[in-house]
Amino acid sequence: MTDRGLLNQTGNEIESDRSFTKIIILAAVAIIFSFLFGYFLKMVVLGKGSNFSILSFSAASIFLAFYFLNVIFIKSLWRANLIILLESLAFLIVFYNMISLNILVGALAAFLVLLWGNYAGRDELENTLKVKFWRIGKRTVPKGIFALALFIGVVYAGAAIQEKKEMFISQAAFKKLIEPVLQSGLTQKFLPGFDANLSTEELFKNLAEKQVEGNQQLNLLPAAAKNQLISQAAAETQKRLSEFLGITLNSNMDILTAIYDAGIKKFTSLSDNAKMAVPITLAVLLFLTIIGLTLPIRWIISLIAFLLYEIFLALGFAESTLEGRSREIILLK
Repeated sequence: MTDRGLLNQTGNEIESDRSFTKIIILAAVAIIFSFLFGYFLKMVVLGKGSNFSILSFSAASIFLAFYFLNVIFIKSLWRANLIILLESLAFLIVFYNMISLNILVGALAAFLVLLWGNYAGRDELENTLKVKFWRIGKRTVPKGIFALALFIGVVYAGAAIQEKKEMFISQAAFKKLIEPVLQSGLTQKFLPGFDANLSTEELFKNLAEKQVEGNQQLNLLPAAAKNQLISQAAAETQKRLSEFLGITLNSNMDILTAIYDAGIKKFTSLSDNAKMAVPITLAVLLFLTIIGLTLPIRWIISLIAFLLYEIFLALGFAESTLEGRSREIILLK
C-alpha cells in the first residue's frame, strides 16, 4: 500500500478515474462476456444443445465478476452507468431477430437491477474506511444474478410463445435435463434398481424384483411363484403408469421417452391460451430455481472476481492507496 503523495490531495482528486485505457479494457471484457452470455443463452432457447447452458453460465459468471470489479475500479458514476447500459445492450442485441415487447421489458428490468446493484456496491464502498471486498460483493453480486435470471426467464417465455412449436423442449434436451435427477442417489433411495435407460418392461421387472428381494417373506416362495409375482407386479405397474400418462406404453420404449411422448400428447390437447401459459409457468420456475441457487452462484462469482482483483493488484494494473481520511481505495495506474 502506498500514498504516493496522495494524502495531500483532496478526496475528489483521488477518487477520479486516471486511466481511461484501463477503463475501456475492463468495460470491453465485461461487454464481450455479456454478449457471449446472451449468445449461448439463445442457443439453449433454440434447442441447439444443453451444453450451451454450461457455456452460458460460464460467460455470465465472468461477466458478473467484471460487473462486480467495476464497482471498485471505476469511480465516475456516469461512466459506470454507461458501461452497464452497453452490457445490457450486448446481451439483448443477440436476440435481434426475436425482439418482442416482453423481451425489451425484460432487458430494461435487468438493466435497472444492474444499476441498483452498482449503486448498492458503491454505497458500501463509500461508507467503509477499507475496501471490504466480500461485503461489497454481498450487496452487488446477488442483484446481478437477479437481473440475469429475470432476463433468462423473460427470454425463455417470450421465445416459446413466439415459436409456437408443438413442444417447447426437444426430446434430447428433456432427457439431458431429467436423467441426472432420476439417476441421483435420492431417486435410488426410494426406487432401488431404477435405471432410466432400460426399456419399460425391463425397468418395471427390475423394480419388482428389488421389492421382492427386500421382503423376507416373499423370498421364501418357490422360484416359479416368485417369478410369477414379479411379472404380475411389473404388469400392474406398467398398466397404472399408462393410465396416469394417458398413453399406451411400448414395452421396448424407455421411461423418459414415454414421459416425453405423454407430455407431447397433453401439450397438443391444450387450448392456445393454456399452451402459452405452460412456457410462462416453466420460465417462472426457471427464474425461481436460479434465485434459489443465488448463494452458491454468488460465491463462485465472488471467487472469480477476487482472483482477478488480486492478479490486477499484483501485476500493477491497479493499486491500493489511502486518501486523507485514511480510507482505502483502489486506483487504475
